[in-house]
Amino acid sequence: MGHWFLSNIPWKSLAVYTVISLAILCFKGPEDYGFLAFTFIGILLFLISIVVIFIRLDNHFEMIIRNSIVPEFMDKRPFREFDVVRKEVILQKILVDVNNSVNFKLKTNYSFTNTIDLVSQYNECMNKFANQLDKLYAGVPDEKIVGWHKIMLMAKNMAEEDMEYALNTAYSNELIQKYGTRNATPKKIIDKQESNLSKSSLNHETS
Repeated sequence: MGHWFLSNIPWKSLAVYTVISLAILCFKGPEDYGFLAFTFIGILLFLISIVVIFIRLDNHFEMIIRNSIVPEFMDKRPFREFDVVRKEVILQKILVDVNNSVNFKLKTNYSFTNTIDLVSQYNECMNKFANQLDKLYAGVPDEKIVGWHKIMLMAKNMAEEDMEYALNTAYSNELIQKYGTRNATPKKIIDKQESNLSKSSLNHETS
């Protein structure tokens, strides 16, 4: 992204400003108030323009990344695979396609270097959308959600369905029902622990 950002800085305007500053310096001298004011204002405006450019490009960059990653995950559906090796093969294909798409759109050599960063970026996109969904569409029927938000909703539901499918494929329904809860400690162990606590309390009372 650094190369892309640097290529969008107004270098020509900066060069013109530098030439004018040097001309004022030559004619007025470094102690002239006009030169000092011109230099200060110029530096201030340049810094403000850098901040504005960075914010605009960062938002544009995130949009390009999101629009490249999400369709690839929807198309190749890596979360359906519980096996680490098979899942990594799919993610590597997504990695190549996303990098090609981003580089084509940005006209630069930006790329994800590993699938861990790729999945992390995808999860970040989905988390941001989940927050938007709660804020923008609270109480709104699903059929009223349109455009890119509809695509993101589809991606979210597909990913959740795929993870559920992978879990059901890897483990038996009995194991999932038994341990797939927040209170998965076997009842016999809980009863034994409660019984021991009761006996301990009685012993303390009698003594």
